[in-house]
Order: sequence, then structure tokens, then C-alpha cells
Amino acid sequence: MSLQITQDFDREFYSAYRPILLQVKDLDGTAAYLSAEIQRKITITTTSGFLPTGIICHAYEDYDNPDHYTFNIMGYIRELLVTGTFSKFSQMVTSGFYETGTHFRIVVYANRYSSTPDSPLLTDPIDNVESSPFLSLGTTTDITQELVLNSNATFPHANHLNIDRLILGDNLANGSNDISLRFSQNSPQYNSPNVFVNDAFRSHRASRSYTINRKDSRNDAIYQPVSLDNTWSEFWLTIFIFDNNGDYAASSTIQTFVTQSSLVKIPVHPELLMNYIAVHGGTTGNNIIDANNDLVSSGVAIAPFVKTSGGQVKFLCTPGTFSHTTGYLVDVLYADWSDKQDNGKCNRTKFVFRTSSGGYDWLNIYGTESKNTKFESSTFDKLPSTSMLGESQHARKTLYNDREDTFTVVSQPMSKDVALHCEEMLTSPLVWIEKESKYQHNTTSNLNNGKLVPVLIVPNSFAIYTTESNLQFVEFSYIYSEKITLQKG
Repeated sequence: MSLQITQDFDREFYSAYRPILLQVKDLDGTAAYLSAEIQRKITITTTSGFLPTGIICHAYEDYDNPDHYTFNIMGYIRELLVTGTFSKFSQMVTSGFYETGTHFRIVVYANRYSSTPDSPLLTDPIDNVESSPFLSLGTTTDITQELVLNSNATFPHANHLNIDRLILGDNLANGSNDISLRFSQNSPQYNSPNVFVNDAFRSHRASRSYTINRKDSRNDAIYQPVSLDNTWSEFWLTIFIFDNNGDYAASSTIQTFVTQSSLVKIPVHPELLMNYIAVHGGTTGNNIIDANNDLVSSGVAIAPFVKTSGGQVKFLCTPGTFSHTTGYLVDVLYADWSDKQDNGKCNRTKFVFRTSSGGYDWLNIYGTESKNTKFESSTFDKLPSTSMLGESQHARKTLYNDREDTFTVVSQPMSKDVALHCEEMLTSPLVWIEKESKYQHNTTSNLNNGKLVPVLIVPNSFAIYTTESNLQFVEFSYIYSEKITLQKG
């Protein structure tokens, strides 16, 4: 083998919007340049293999490092992150691996000068080296998410932001077992301080902006990153159920089907969470929906943890807390439920949006909503018929009617944390609102009562107003991505 990787892909997750670098040394010193084929995993399971994409990228000798060649495959990878490769958002909420992104690696070979003058370059794809695999996400990072550098990392590989810390909860190479940091987005954290399992879980309940109505779309879910290795090889959930008074009623501990590092999708709609628990061998009794089919729970707190095959557990702790007793700070995930119209408040609009981290989140915005309709029409003149029967014909006829509805939302007071989350939503390039389907063709299915309709946030329509009590109002406008109110001729 005449090639040696000197700087491999040493992390589990990379952002497709930051340089993804790999450096190879030519031990023979006769390479004109190096080439690499990008390969993509068939599925995201550990047993599946890689298939060639047919995409070839090249690297030329580093300016200040003889016989070393650095590949940057960021631009190639970003174009391969297509919707549906491993779906992050679907109406069928299932657990497992299909939420993470796409698994890649590259195979590097050399294009060498011939010993015969005026001969073409010699390419030997058999003499190659394979990189380590990694997962690439459509995630943006910024300077505030700078990482501690690896001790063996060298410039420029060390200075490009990746997202291991945000996904796996550490600053280390792939395979570490610390899951103490949440997925990066501006959604508020509502963990209960200095408690583990008792009624004080309810002391820091999530804002009602995250309340799920039973009639809502079943898409609502929590995305939980988890890192597994040879020690912490199992991913579990303890789900604490609260009654309609907010008191602890029951709990269920289940082992998921997750067997490797991934971004796990946990359903939080009451009906789908019941099914999720049952599928994984747990039970809720009648503590979520009773025998009369009534919602009897006000919500749940979900505590993720990893476990060894020998039974040792490690919960998702708040940053910097790593003890193994029941007295440490546990970072739990909350969901509130309601079966009242608009959750008992005024007008409610549910927004689903892609976050800056490449995942999906949702937010209920309560308040007033106004609509402004812009209507334009193009007409043309025609000669009226001279027949007595043609007296009612139009002398002018509409060629095209153009209607655009602009909706302006003014929220009820919300906390600063929720307002920051709303800011992230409004700058997302992919936003939907949930609307009831007009035609329920599949009337026997209770999977989804709502439909996600794509919308566009109107630029420069966003404003935040702060009150003396440190509450905030958010105002913004949106339009439909498709003019569904326009009658097409």
C-alpha cells in the first residue's frame, strides 16, 4: 500500500455546511494528484455495506506539506443529503435509526506519473485506503459552538466546527459515552433542579406553547441524540405519567430498539406514545387514555438513559454532573397534553419548522391572527355577440385572477426562552402550519387528523415587544407556499 491516511474522519457527526477534511500521504512520492470516490451506506444499520455513488473528488499536494493531499468533501456531501435518504420527519412515528442523516466514507487512490516520458498518468484504484465512516447532517454551526481541540488534531482539521458536542455531548472523537448535552436548538429546557423521581417534576413544566392537543397531528415528537459504545450499549426511557391535576400517577421503563449512535425520534402525542410504550414491552394501564377513551393525563416527563448489559445505568444529566446516584440533576423531556378546543385558549396556530440543527420542532402560537388579501385581475375586451341570445355575455372577460393572502400573527405574552425559539422558527427556510384535512378519505385511520401545509415567513415582518414584567409578544406574517386560495382556470 503506497498511501497512508494522516488525518482521518475522527468524529461521528459532521455538519454538511462546514469543511469536512481528510489528509492522505503519498509514500511513493510520485503522485500527480489523488482521487477519492464517495460511498454511501445502503441503510444506517451496523451490518449494511457501502455502495459507490460514482462521484469522484480530487486533492492536490498541500502547499506547505510535501507529499500530503487534503480532501474537502463538504460540497459533494451536501448535495447528497436529499430528503428521504433517512427520513427525519414522517407521519409514521417510528423509533430507530432513520432520523440521523446519511452515512458516508471515501476510498482514496493515486494518479501517478509514469516512468516513461510523455506517457499518460497511471491510475491504480486497487491500491487504495478507506476512510472511517461518518454521519453528515444538514446542520449549521457557528462560532459560539467552537469545540475543544483534539490533542492529535492539526490545522486546518482542528479549526473547522463539527457537531459531536451538540449530538454526542462531548468534545472527543467518536465513540465516547457522554450524553449530557442536548441537541442544539433554541427550545427551552425545563429540567427540575435537585430532584430525581418525585412530584417536583411538575415544578418546571414546559410552556403551554408546547401543549399537544389530542386532535392534533400525530407528528409531534422529541428528537433525542444518543451515543452508544461497547460499554453503554443499550438505550432506555423511563416515562413518568401525570394525572389531570399534574400529580404523578404512574411510570413505565422501556428498552428501545436503538443499537448504535443516532438521533432517536420519540413520539409525544398521547395516543402514539401509548402505542410506542406497548410496542417496547411497557404498559400505561389506563393512566393516559382510560377505558372510556377519555384523556386522563395532563402530560408526561421522559427521562432517557443508557445502560450496560450488566445493568449499570447512566441518566441524561445536566452538564457537568456525572454521579451515579439518584440525587444528581436529571435532564428530562416534557410534553403537556390537552383535549380542549385550542387547548383552552384563543386562536392557536401550530408551526412545524426545520431547526438550525437539521432536526424538526414544533411550536403552538396563541393570539390574534388577521388576514390581508391582495387581489389583482387581468382582463381583456371582447366583442359582444349581436345575437339576442348573447345579450348576457361579458364585453370584458377575466384572463387571470391573482390572489395572495397574508396572515399576521400577534402572540399572547410568552417567556424570553419561547420567544428565542420563535425567532429560530421564523428564520427557518422550511416552515409548515398544521391544518385540518378537508377530505378525510381514510376515515378508518386515526393516524393523522391534520395536514402540514408549507408556508413562507414574510421577510422583515418579525418584531418582538417586551413588557415591564419581562414577558414578550411576537408579531410576524406568513403566506402560503402554494396559493391554495387562488382559483385556477
